Amino acid sequence: MPRNPGVTDEMIIEMYKAGMPYKEMEPIVGLSNRAIRDVMYKHGVDIRKPPRKHKVNEDFFKIWTHEMAWVLGLFVTDGHVNKKLQNISFAQKDERILRLIAKYMEADYVLASTGPTRSTPILLINSKEIKKDLEKLGIFPNKSLTVPFPDVPEEFLPSFVRGGN
Repeated sequence: MPRNPGVTDEMIIEMYKAGMPYKEMEPIVGLSNRAIRDVMYKHGVDIRKPPRKHKVNEDFFKIWTHEMAWVLGLFVTDGHVNKKLQNISFAQKDERILRLIAKYMEADYVLASTGPTRSTPILLINSKEIKKDLEKLGIFPNKSLTVPFPDVPEEFLPSFVRGGN
């Protein structure tokens, strides 16, 4: 199938990086799934993993700030590290807290409801990198049974404690 007129490699790469599935790209671009992947290979675009559907600052837990300490404190008390998947989640009755966490983490995730009555909002963040960073801070799956007190720099201790309350 011939490429649609005016469609450049750069446009194809931009669509891919924006998270558009191949099936949606095919009629717009005028190329098959395989031909679209060939464009990615030609330009060295990593296609082993799909592009992020949602944005998040994957370096959030790498550098200590008061916001990071507060979110970490909140995570220790109310967060969840998924054992099998590469994600973390926060569940809070107060949706404003979840929105603030998303803002601090520069995350554009949509809040969902969970629980038996589906009344508790949840913020689910898919990130292998963030999960690894939390593990470096001593936060693992089933943390409620094993969580040690993280090595929080003294300057950020009040923010950490405030998040944990």
